[in-house]
Amino acid sequence: MPTYTTDQLALLKAIRDNPDEDTPRLVYADYLDGMDTTSVKCPQCDGVGWRVTRYRGLSERCFCGTGLVLDTSNRDRAELIRLQCDLARRLFGEMSMTSLKFLSVVPLDASDPKQVEAAEACNAEMRVTLELRRRETELLNRNALRWRRGPGGLEGLGPFRVDYVRGMKRVYASAGNVWVKTDKRFAPTELVVSLCKEHPDVVELWVDLPLDGHWGWNPSSMPGRVFNDIDTSKPTTMRMELARAAVKWVHSFLEKEKQ
Repeated sequence: MPTYTTDQLALLKAIRDNPDEDTPRLVYADYLDGMDTTSVKCPQCDGVGWRVTRYRGLSERCFCGTGLVLDTSNRDRAELIRLQCDLARRLFGEMSMTSLKFLSVVPLDASDPKQVEAAEACNAEMRVTLELRRRETELLNRNALRWRRGPGGLEGLGPFRVDYVRGMKRVYASAGNVWVKTDKRFAPTELVVSLCKEHPDVVELWVDLPLDGHWGWNPSSMPGRVFNDIDTSKPTTMRMELARAAVKWVHSFLEKEKQ
């Protein structure tokens, strides 16, 4: 089971309580940067120092040499948090709106200095965004095995699909894996309780909900405490709010278990 310090749990709770704010995430990134860096078993050879090649099944000495590598996953996770927060601001910020305004002007009038300036700003923004995307992919690929096997990793998540949004885990699951209805009451499944207990950095739990005859979500198919507080008049944000409310609902169940 992944282990977290008391400070980590408090910081992650602040992130869950304020999912739209970047500040708690950046504070957590600073905390990860300050954690000690230790040597761990190489994920490529599992600490043996030798690995089987992809072709012909031959053994070769692993690049680590000794079976140990320096664990930089905490620093990489901190960088991922800052990077994805920056990407989110760029995609929905002022520069993005400038780019959209420029792209709506077709064709470009090279004699108009305003259009030329907008084009240069758009190109500069696109170059920065592409570089951030490249670095994001590099971090995720480099730490795929460590984040899966190490503390707080994805090992044992079972039927859940996971990705990272602004540095935190977003989990996708079917309703049957999240809650069960017994005696006209809903309760979280043991699977999702274990998920949220062992992975407190899960901030969003996207649930595939059954539909009613009007192609909308059926309120009777989900816990009232999760659904009642959701504004159904805003379909673009309703799914996001439900994903966050589901996580809070499971953690409230865990708090009652402690009492």
